[in-house]
Amino acid sequence: FGASAEWGLHFLGKAVDNKLGYAFTIGNGKGYSSVARSKSVDFEGRVAFEPVTGLTFAVGGYSGKRGNNTDATPALHTASRFNALANWVIGPVKIGGEYFTADNWNRVTQVTTDKSDGYSAWLQYNVDPAWMLFGRYDKSDPSRDLKPALNLKYYNLGVQWKPVKPLTAALAYKCAEAKGGTVSTGNGAIGSAKAGSKGTYNEIGLWFSFDF
Repeated sequence: FGASAEWGLHFLGKAVDNKLGYAFTIGNGKGYSSVARSKSVDFEGRVAFEPVTGLTFAVGGYSGKRGNNTDATPALHTASRFNALANWVIGPVKIGGEYFTADNWNRVTQVTTDKSDGYSAWLQYNVDPAWMLFGRYDKSDPSRDLKPALNLKYYNLGVQWKPVKPLTAALAYKCAEAKGGTVSTGNGAIGSAKAGSKGTYNEIGLWFSFDF
């Protein structure tokens, strides 16, 4: 329910002795993976506040056609999303959670409307400067109106190793489970069309990152 990056105009920074952070975007609505042009632009923004060192509260929002407003496929609805987040870093521990609710996220060009919501929670523990343990859990109802029985759960667990500053390696296990229907993900459709059944996707792998 959101792209990690976006083509567009970005305005971001910090204020109030770096306690207030902000980021606003006017974008194409398709994410960084597509440069497709639309007849309208999308708006996204967030504001974060750190009242004390290590404790962060943030809210964000989105409104637009998600790049789907063209002559061939005119938009019938506006996609919108609201997020709220809290994150706490205390010593070697980072713990946090996020909630979102969205309207017509995947129904911009469809006649019928829909709603979605969900939440995430994460925990991270730095064993020492080189080793870190991490985990995350997500649960969402991607189609509350049209497919109320459909729900999606996801979690990951892993260990990260940073032997030198520019190199990061991680061994992680990921699992996604859909019940009450199917959900389209980056790994294909997950779930089952059979009533009461569920589908699961499992993955284990090594990930590497090198900062130049």
